[in-house]
Amino acid sequence: MSTNESNLRCSQLMQLVEKVAWRPRVGRVAMKRFRAAFAMLALCLLSAIDPRPSFAETYRPWCVQYPTSDATSCAFHLIRTMHDSTPGTGGVCVQNPW
Repeated sequence: MSTNESNLRCSQLMQLVEKVAWRPRVGRVAMKRFRAAFAMLALCLLSAIDPRPSFAETYRPWCVQYPTSDATSCAFHLIRTMHDSTPGTGGVCVQNPW
């Protein structure tokens, strides 16, 4: 084996070692990018959650049941307003079952 061949093989071997040694750094860069992308996705998803309470329907404790049509209207906050709206309609005042 001549000196030139030995130097050539040595340089090829060094290039191969550099390529192999460089690959973990590429993996680290990719992992850092993946972590950054995952963090951004998590931040976007968490920012979409609204911390304010939802606006639920107001509970209305009094209902009018109409026996002739089998209908129920639970639109009353006070029993007095319910009594004022039912005369002559045949409705019966009841507490809200829900």
